[in-house]
Formats: sequence, structure tokens, C-alpha cells
Amino acid sequence: MRILIVHHRYRIRGGEDEAVDRELTLLRDAGVEVELWERESKEIRGFQEKLRVAKDLPYSPESRDALAKKLESFQPHLVHVHNFFPGFTPSIYDACQAAQVPVVQTLHNYRIFCANGLLARSGKPCELCLSGSTLPALRYACYQSSRLQTFALTRMIRRHRAENTWNQKVAAFIALSKFSAGKLSEGGLTREKIHVKPNFAFEPPEIAARVSDQYALFVGRLSEEKGIRTLLRAWENIPYPLWIVGDGPLRSEVEAKKNKFIKVLGPLPQASVSRVMGRAEFLVVPSECYENFPLVVAEAFSLELPVVASRIGALAEIVRHEKNGLLFEAGNAENLKSLALKLAKDKALTMRLSEGARADYVERYTPKRNLDILLGIYHSVIMANKARVL
Repeated sequence: MRILIVHHRYRIRGGEDEAVDRELTLLRDAGVEVELWERESKEIRGFQEKLRVAKDLPYSPESRDALAKKLESFQPHLVHVHNFFPGFTPSIYDACQAAQVPVVQTLHNYRIFCANGLLARSGKPCELCLSGSTLPALRYACYQSSRLQTFALTRMIRRHRAENTWNQKVAAFIALSKFSAGKLSEGGLTREKIHVKPNFAFEPPEIAARVSDQYALFVGRLSEEKGIRTLLRAWENIPYPLWIVGDGPLRSEVEAKKNKFIKVLGPLPQASVSRVMGRAEFLVVPSECYENFPLVVAEAFSLELPVVASRIGALAEIVRHEKNGLLFEAGNAENLKSLALKLAKDKALTMRLSEGARADYVERYTPKRNLDILLGIYHSVIMANKARVL
């Protein structure tokens, strides 16, 4: 089996880039012949280049022709697309169609319907463009707070919604959760084409008895939709250490908080993040937008780390209240505070949730389980394509 992975990396590395790299490793370790065809946003420099990319966003003949050449040389059985934005554009699907190579598309976000990809505005859920006009995106300048850049994205969304590109040119979609699958279906994707495959975490090098250094932990982007302000409000009167790992637009606001219990570590390499997670008492995921499946949750479960999360989006599906973590009302600082204090004081509860987190990891989020699902999708798509071509 030969698989071509297509991915446009982000300027600042995030969970999506990490998920792609993990999947590549997973496939190669399983003996699958796989190549990565990638570009990077940091390669887009200067006003002229940015203008060209914006103009070509709905359809890039250059990307289509480049992929056609790659398909001819590599001869894959299947193309697996992750992120096509901004450099590849949906034109790449035409190259695959012409070569009669089926496409699997993982949707890590909602950008095929939503200009900012999050189904969020001002840090809260927003579904105004999910199945209708993209005019609200322009009104609110949803991408980078720029109407000009948002206009470039809405041109892409409108064109491919009108041409029914996704349903006609993609053989199978991968959603990271049942919640995401539901939203994608609401947006117009054929429900029967959507497969649910969560993110996964590699097994920690060594699982021993958990030893905690007695601190809560946040790992992620320091931005409004991630619930950072709610987290800071909750911790105003919690005499329990909170370590914050990550970077983002609210970092200066986080660092300005004069709270002796909050320690801001900034961005850390993955190995260091894992070490910090391995010594934490519990992880806090206070997001106020629709998370699809944060990688950090799968990694927490692998490390027997219970998760305190907002009851929103896929988090309400992944974190099972009083089984592998606790759920609170999104944006409710008092609710988060009460649950954090409960875990900080109740060691028996923490131990029980730790056991539940690890059990869920073993059952659902191991590399083997993930590989089985992924290869099952690949095989079904390849066989269906063979039957169609014949």
C-alpha cells in the first residue's frame, strides 16, 4: 500500500502539525510505504507572495499541476489530505480525480465552512456560516480581524460549496470525534462518508506508580477561545499551584497576573511537556470553543492524568464526568474553581479518575487502535475505487 500524505504546515507549530507527524510515524512503523508532500506557511514571504496566495486561494493551477507530477512519479493507491490551506488549495483534488486516485480528507478544523476554522467568534461558538451565507464572516472580519483576508477565504468557501467539491471529489472524511462529525454533516458533507478516528498518543516510555508534584496544569494556546481568562478568574482564590505551558496573544496578560500560585512556563518542546504532564495532579482544559480532539487530552490519559474540562464540543464526549475527569460549564469560573478544589483535596477521587483515564487510553487512544481504524478506512476507500474504476 502506497499512501501520499498532503499537508501545509502552519507558521507556528500546533496540534495539527503534531498529529500529522504522529500519523506518519504510525504508518511507517507499520510498514506502509508513505510519502509526505508538504509546504510551510513560513515560506510565504513578502506582500507580492501573500497577494498571490490570497488570489489563488479558491483554486491554484500551480498546485494542481505539481501534485499531478507527484502522483505520476509516486503512483500512490490513495492520497490523504490534512491541511490544504493556504498554499495547496482545493485544486489538488482535480489532480487526484484525473489520475483516478481516491482522496481521504482529515478535517482537523471547520475551515471548509468557516473562515477562521473554529466555528467561533469573540472566543465563543458561532455557527452563522456553517450551512448558509459567508456574509457574517465578512461582517465580523473573522480571519485575522481582516476583511480583506477574510474575503479571500470566503471566496474559496463559496466556490467549493457551490460546486459541491467536498462531496464529489473526496471519497472519505475523517472527523476526530462524533461531535465534529455531526457539525460537518450539518455543514453539508455526506454523513455516510464521515468516519470518526480520534487523535492518539504514543505509549509513555515507562508506566510506573504515578507520583505527583501537586500542581494543576494547562497546556495549549493562550487565547480567548481556549478559556484562559476563565482559568485566571477561577484561580484568583485557589491556594493550589497552577502551571501554564504555551504561548499566544494573551501571554502578556497571563504573565501580568500577580498570583503566587500561578507559574507561567511559556512554550516548551514536546518532550518537556510530557515530563511536566507526568508530574501534574490534573490537567485543565477550559476551552470555550468547539474543540475537535485536543492531542493534550489523549496524552494526559496515557499518563494517567485526569482532565478537568469544559462541557462543550467534543470535550463533553471525550472527558467522562467522574470517570476519567470532571466537566464544568464553559466560561463558569466558579464551577471550575469548585471542581479544581475538589480534586486538589480528594486524593481518593483523583486516584480513581487517574485509573479511568488510563483505562480509556488503553481502550481507545493507543497507536494500535488508531492504526486499525486508519487502515480500515484506507482499505475500504481503495477497494471502492478499484470497483469504480473497473
